[in-house]
Amino acid sequence: MNDHKLAGTEFDAVLHQTRILKSGIYELKSQTLHKRIPNTSQYREMFSDDDLVIITLPNQPVNKIFGLVRSGERIIEKARLHKSYHDHPDVKIRPPVWFCYEYNIRIFGSNMKILDGSKIKIKAITSLTATLRRFKALASMRSCPLFENLLSPSLNDDIFQITNKRESSMEDKHYQAYNESQRNVIAEAVSMIRDTRDDNQAKIYMCQGPPGTGKSQTITGIVRALLQSTFASTNSNDQSPTISSSGTSKKIKILICCPSNGGCNEIVRRLIDIFARKTTDSNANQTTPNLPFKLIRCARGGAVSQDIESLSLDVLARKRLEEVLNTGGQNEAIERNLANKEKQKKQLLERIEQEKMKQQSTSANNRPTEEAYLELNLKEIIASIQKLQQTCRKTMPESARRQREREIKLELLQQADICVSTLNYVGNSIFDSFSPFDVNNPMNKNEKLKKPPASSSTIPSLFNCLIIDEAGQCIEIDNYIPLRLGMNRIVLVGDPEQLPATILSRRALEAGLNQSLFERLYKLFKYDLNNPIRMLNIQYRMHDEICKFPSMHIYRSKLKTDKSINQKRKKFLLKPYMILDIVNGQEQLDPVTQSYGNPLEADVVARLVQFINEQAKVPFNQIGIITPYNYQVKLIEQKLVQHNLHQHKIEIGTVDAFQGRQKDVILLSCVRATQITDASTTVGIGFVANRQRLNVSLTRAKYAMYILGHMNSLNVNEDWQKLYSNAVERKAIFQLTLPEQFEWLIKHQQEAQTELTEKK
Repeated sequence: MNDHKLAGTEFDAVLHQTRILKSGIYELKSQTLHKRIPNTSQYREMFSDDDLVIITLPNQPVNKIFGLVRSGERIIEKARLHKSYHDHPDVKIRPPVWFCYEYNIRIFGSNMKILDGSKIKIKAITSLTATLRRFKALASMRSCPLFENLLSPSLNDDIFQITNKRESSMEDKHYQAYNESQRNVIAEAVSMIRDTRDDNQAKIYMCQGPPGTGKSQTITGIVRALLQSTFASTNSNDQSPTISSSGTSKKIKILICCPSNGGCNEIVRRLIDIFARKTTDSNANQTTPNLPFKLIRCARGGAVSQDIESLSLDVLARKRLEEVLNTGGQNEAIERNLANKEKQKKQLLERIEQEKMKQQSTSANNRPTEEAYLELNLKEIIASIQKLQQTCRKTMPESARRQREREIKLELLQQADICVSTLNYVGNSIFDSFSPFDVNNPMNKNEKLKKPPASSSTIPSLFNCLIIDEAGQCIEIDNYIPLRLGMNRIVLVGDPEQLPATILSRRALEAGLNQSLFERLYKLFKYDLNNPIRMLNIQYRMHDEICKFPSMHIYRSKLKTDKSINQKRKKFLLKPYMILDIVNGQEQLDPVTQSYGNPLEADVVARLVQFINEQAKVPFNQIGIITPYNYQVKLIEQKLVQHNLHQHKIEIGTVDAFQGRQKDVILLSCVRATQITDASTTVGIGFVANRQRLNVSLTRAKYAMYILGHMNSLNVNEDWQKLYSNAVERKAIFQLTLPEQFEWLIKHQQEAQTELTEKK
């Protein structure tokens, strides 16, 4: 799916300059003219660096050719406009209502003769930014000391060895907020990061966090323990936390990465909730959290949630730039004033023209005096406009502002204690200056890029450690993007048993592109007695009856339910876990979308939603419906309309949409159902057969999990056979022949009492 903001949009452009970079590679400087909304500072979207475009060229053997945008800037000075635009109506009008974008675009071709001033068309296709960052990271990995160990890992490699030393500077009152498995992970990870005895020896620590086990809480626990020295030295003027070992110390700088911007924003919120200090200063800026350390959220514009926007690198840089220039928001005020003056100028010109016409039709003696008065006013207005324009230019030209803003961003990154970013964004050129292995780093320009000894890095790493959250949901190459910054203490937190990265290309999927680094290492070490991967083993989400099968089948019976959760869930009036075997269900294939649906199953889902709301008083917005097929989503929506439930906020979505989320009650509509009459016939069950999808589906519910499907069809899969057998043993399966048979879901008094006794 293409989410590029300008995808498919085509613009007319004029070639301003063409030059040959090397054989077959041309750089085209082109300009696109746009109309500006009068009396505003609003500009339309422009192409971004590394956008893939299609250029339509005139008088060429091949007139359509791919191009890559290398840079672009906005032009508002007429002197820089291509001469062919000078007579354009939007340029000639007063006040001016135009602006221009100038792009440098590279193309590949041969024997091309492109004339200056040629009219071309530029059409946006997609952004290649993420792909090019991955390529750049992969190209530089051969110089990274970790590369060989990650390429051919072994359990005996030093990088995976966990020290037996479990220490943490976290205060006891904070330590008690974590369970034993969380405390062990925090202590081991912190011990690894704090160990400065051999800074050149890289270390990787891996933590598996099954659903509901508090992965994010554990990450913030690691950060709290690392930064504890900040709070211990309140009398110190320097608030920066330090690592100390054997009499030596160094500043702690942490890079926290996630595959998604949503995950990054959530981590920042958690850090604010834990560390933000209360302020009694009524004049303090309440929009910026008062933190005991410098926290920066690194992201492209628009990716940072509004509630944490004040911590974004872009906002901080712009704020500091305004302080440096001592202009604050003056430019916008100047532009508004300039627009008003231009409006007055236009009105005066119209009045002068009217006076001239009146002069021609009358011999009144006062007319020249009136015209002279207007001319004098016009002269004053023009002088004011020129003065305002000079003031604008004095503030700083756009190119100089961009360069200064970049320098400020580099300073902010160097001063930060914690940076939170997506994995891919760390491939942004702003980080190039901090990479010991990157060819774009000026310090590496004159040296042939080759693998250095682990201790030979001439550039100190910007960060001491890298923490990757949701490490199972990113492709492996994405892990290598932040590694170019030279960190040698890495913590991977995630769950390879849940959904991996989403890959749309079938060929890429078959080649294993969706596999994460964590999943590859997990598969290698999973069954080894000395497995270095630690697992958080207490879950706080699911009723214990829901947790039983995933724990046994996926997590080798190691996942346990916290006692307090059992106490909270015991009051629920319905059975917490059941399979509804819809024996008469029949799948249908939508001939247009090639997606599957099951009308009877959809009807049962709608009726069951109503039953749960009426009998257990579960709010509609706390009932989630998971189904793997879009056609089934459509059928369920239709059935909800038929049962007058469509006005309620009942969420229906795919497994992917529910990953990382929870609801009080989850209904899983499996869809696939084929009435087999020939025993020799074999059928597939598509998406439903995926073990990771099954695990995610079964672990979203807090109070009740109901699985709706045709068991004879689903049992062709090994995982579903085990699920079915487990349900039979637990008497948690019901063959549904009528779509409204749900009374058996109500817990009887004796059953509820037995459950309470067992939990105690």
